[in-house]
Amino acid sequence: MVITFPDSLNSLIISRIDQLEKTDKQVLQNASVIGKKFYYDTLEALEGKLDESSNIKDPINELIDQSFLMNDRVFTGDTLLIKGTGRTDFQNGNPYDQYNSLFDRLLKLDDDTLIYPAHDYKGEMVSTIGEEKKFNPRLQVSSPQEYAQIMNNLNLGNPEMMDIAVPTNKAHGMSMEQQKRLNGLSISEVKDLINQKNTRLIDLREESEILKEPSIKGSVNIDYNHLPDYLKNNKKELLSLNLIYYCAVGQRSALAVQLSKSYDLSNTKHLMGGIRKWNEQ
Repeated sequence: MVITFPDSLNSLIISRIDQLEKTDKQVLQNASVIGKKFYYDTLEALEGKLDESSNIKDPINELIDQSFLMNDRVFTGDTLLIKGTGRTDFQNGNPYDQYNSLFDRLLKLDDDTLIYPAHDYKGEMVSTIGEEKKFNPRLQVSSPQEYAQIMNNLNLGNPEMMDIAVPTNKAHGMSMEQQKRLNGLSISEVKDLINQKNTRLIDLREESEILKEPSIKGSVNIDYNHLPDYLKNNKKELLSLNLIYYCAVGQRSALAVQLSKSYDLSNTKHLMGGIRKWNEQ
């Protein structure tokens, strides 16, 4: 099988790694971390023994020339995220391997190197190596053991609504039409509802996001990661309210609507396009 790679960084970002076939995706993720120049044997060691009939050497040799470290930017896949790192408790993940990828490869790049992670739900598209060194909490460690201890003790459950989140990633996010189908409201519809006594407007963003773009007046802030506990502990009260969720761009809020239904809360809707759309008015 011939593995085809996008012919430019722009094409790579547009196409999204999530849309690739499994083998393509794995090769691309490993290649993006290895760096600009590497030997086929290095990738073969990561991938396992590759059958000669797969004809993988030609596209890999082409990849060596094109690379996913391009001048002043790098595509970091699910390894280095913006103010975070990818989980290592999925799909044979290993915190020690991830530490090596981060500290022995990516963080040795120039501080002004732009990074493009595979996905982010906060509406942030790009950061820099220097920015992540300073402000990424997962990178403030002094040894592989310390990093592994952090990653092994996150105690994170399986993500809620994986059956919705995975297709969303593959589709390069939710379109406005998809958000509408998931009980999405327009700005004018939200304005008509927020002044009603039985309506609660919930901002699902993290504190750092709210500092950059303040909440809509009258909102209650419930971090999306804490939403399951909030729904469980306040279900009796919430049954009598109309809930309107919003986030940065409408993805977390759409997922929150579906999550709420699993708690028998059918009185939930969300702002399409999130706070970004609201601030454009």
